[in-house]
Amino acid sequence: MAIRINKYADIKSFVAGASLIQQRELIGRVFTTNQLVPTDSFISFNNKKEVGDYFGIPSQEYSRAAFYFDFISKDFKSARKISFARWVDVDTAPQIYGSKFLTTLAQFQAITDGSFQLTLGAETNNLTGLDFSLSLSFADVASVIQASINAETGLQWTGATVSFNSIKTSFDFVGGDAVDAVVSVSAAGSGTDLVNLIGWGQLAIFSDGSLSQTITSTLEESANASNNFGSFCFIPDLSLTEIAEAAEWNKGENVLFQYHVPVSLANYASYSAALNLYNGTSLTISEITEEYPEMLPMSLLSATDYNGIDSVINYSYQIYNALTPSVSNTTLSDQLD
Repeated sequence: MAIRINKYADIKSFVAGASLIQQRELIGRVFTTNQLVPTDSFISFNNKKEVGDYFGIPSQEYSRAAFYFDFISKDFKSARKISFARWVDVDTAPQIYGSKFLTTLAQFQAITDGSFQLTLGAETNNLTGLDFSLSLSFADVASVIQASINAETGLQWTGATVSFNSIKTSFDFVGGDAVDAVVSVSAAGSGTDLVNLIGWGQLAIFSDGSLSQTITSTLEESANASNNFGSFCFIPDLSLTEIAEAAEWNKGENVLFQYHVPVSLANYASYSAALNLYNGTSLTISEITEEYPEMLPMSLLSATDYNGIDSVINYSYQIYNALTPSVSNTTLSDQLD
């Protein structure tokens, strides 16, 4: 007979605080330079329609989301959510992308005492006495707003622009200096409050000014903001040095995430040699525009229901009609393997 283990160690199994434990959602996170994603932030979507409504159907964000969500696994599961995070690859001024406003031109023309409070970096100014009575178009309204901002002191203010976006029916703002600077808008407390009338209320997109970020700082800050993702990729084409930087960061996370990188038949050998020692980094042949095979494993991971019975998905032998086969003979297959 074997000696009972409790002679040496009395082991009791229990679950403590189960109601307080929240599981990570192993969704895909896509890093983009698109300025519609606020700096130092991320945004999540439940389906491709939401992505299209936010970024626009012609955007690569939508194309990738459509590829990601349209995959159906063999047990009829699909990805449940996707998130997009910002990579600030160049110095960026503070920005406001206004929400669609419903104020008519006649309603603007009736305002002669418009006001709002604007904060740019460490400085806050009350902008008052905005007179739209002579405005003959929404572009003129934008000019009045810009002139009021430009009248303040400092490059962030004097160099700022306000434009009318006729496609979205919104007013967009860009600060005059590409530095680290918060941006916010609130009521000035006097005159006619313009905040919601011009679409700069809670539904607007506020993006703080930021100096350019390295790949490492981008990933680190995004994961610190929320590690509620299981895989990630980048929309812009990265250099091999930048890819290696991302792979090195990911290796340090101890396989907490999958990092998926597209490669070509021309460069896969050099990329593989450079990245072979980085755990958690996957290379996928991708040579057709608007096909994103590197994102298929991201869809598979998000579609997996780890609470179900026999629900774990095999990453091999998957069929997806949205993909054109990139390997058609055994010799090339062996080389790539």
